[in-house]
This record gives sequence, structure tokens and C-alpha cells, in this order.
Amino acid sequence: MPKFNNYYVVEFRYPVEVQDAEGVSQAVSKALRMCERVWGFKPDGWHARVFEYKTGEATVGLAKEYFYNPNSHSYREI
Repeated sequence: MPKFNNYYVVEFRYPVEVQDAEGVSQAVSKALRMCERVWGFKPDGWHARVFEYKTGEATVGLAKEYFYNPNSHSYREI
């Protein structure tokens, strides 16, 4: 895990750690590709929970949580 960086955990009832994402949408997109490429399943149309973690000096651990609806073009913060 890179030092002092943000990372996301995207949960499709199958948690996937995503590093080097610049936001929730990119984290979900990368997680979808990882599921298909690495584990051989395609979570198309699945709702997801997205957890944003920080590893900086001031804040370490869970920072925000989002809900992703595949039928929408947006996500909402919980």
C-alpha cells in the first residue's frame, strides 16, 4: 500500500481493494475490471458500497462511505 495516499474498498458482497483511483467512479470501474480479469466473474448491475480510506498523517483509516447504484450515473455519500 502506498504511503500517505487514499485507497478505496469496493464491496459487491465481495470486497475488492482498489489503489490509485482518483475518485469513487474510477474505483468502481477498476473494481469491475478486476473482478472479471482476476477472479473470472462480472458484477454487472450490482449495487456496491464504496469505502474511502486515507493513509495520511492527519487522518488514517475510514474517511467516507458511498453507495453506488449501477442504474444511475451518480453515487451518494452515506
